[in-house]
Amino acid sequence: MSYILSHEEQLPKKITWFSRRSNFLPLDDIAFTNELFTPDYVKHFHKLETNKKLKLLQEQKTAIDGVSCDTLLNLYEKLYELQYVQGMSDLFSLLPGHEVNTIEKNKNESFQLSAKSIFTSEEISLEADIVILCTGYETPEFNFFNRLQTMFHAKDNALVIHNDYRLSWEGQDNNSIFILNGARHTHGVSDATFSISAWRSATIINQLSEETIYPNINYGGLITWR
Repeated sequence: MSYILSHEEQLPKKITWFSRRSNFLPLDDIAFTNELFTPDYVKHFHKLETNKKLKLLQEQKTAIDGVSCDTLLNLYEKLYELQYVQGMSDLFSLLPGHEVNTIEKNKNESFQLSAKSIFTSEEISLEADIVILCTGYETPEFNFFNRLQTMFHAKDNALVIHNDYRLSWEGQDNNSIFILNGARHTHGVSDATFSISAWRSATIINQLSEETIYPNINYGGLITWR
């Protein structure tokens, strides 16, 4: 949206921004939140009970999924100027707490959208020339992995993953299978980021070689997790 509004000579007639969340939430990037992206927190998280892990992952969602504070501030200032200085309040509509349910293409090549408020269940219908979907990402399913699924141990419908990123499976202990970027449910929010990739790689290499190739110093950070 910031990019669209930056071209004042080519502003659209109307911009509507839907968000499922209750507001346009910022990325939680404060110093204490960054302590979640440390080896010590990963070790702490791995030992928790499943229900507590799931609760924490939900609470910590904006640690990896949100809009940067600078972007939100710049956007707010621009919208404020458009509405109160230039008198262009009809240019945009911000609709948090709404879920888009259907998008259909009309005969005139435009799109018909229907959305529903999560607060009041009120339904909204509007026509748009362009639809931009910002849906995030999810881990895809791989056919080869699904064929091996019965060999892996599961708990609460999720893979059992050891603290050194080894999958728990039916094979011999000396035949290890490691998983990368698929252990958020066992190792926390940092799993899909680069923050601990060096430490994680060293952990896996040490386990594979059965000796300490890379000394993994226990970085405790400022917070005592354990």
